[in-house]
Amino acid sequence: MFTAVSKAARRSYDDGLVQLDDQAITLRRYHFPSGTAKVIPLNTVRGYRAEPLGLLLHRFRIWGSSDCAAGCR
Repeated sequence: MFTAVSKAARRSYDDGLVQLDDQAITLRRYHFPSGTAKVIPLNTVRGYRAEPLGLLLHRFRIWGSSDCAAGCR
């Protein structure tokens, strides 16, 4: 059975914690301790820079998710 996918669905990303669509970036469980989301409209984003957290910072996170695909201890 073939299911039609809309253009909006093809141009979005959602992993359960981060959602990116045509309008905004939504960071779920952003605010501590309430766990409410932060919504950042795309027209306010001036640029971005990707930086690795490194082993020390990544391992001792207090808030947010950790990628345990590499194995958390």
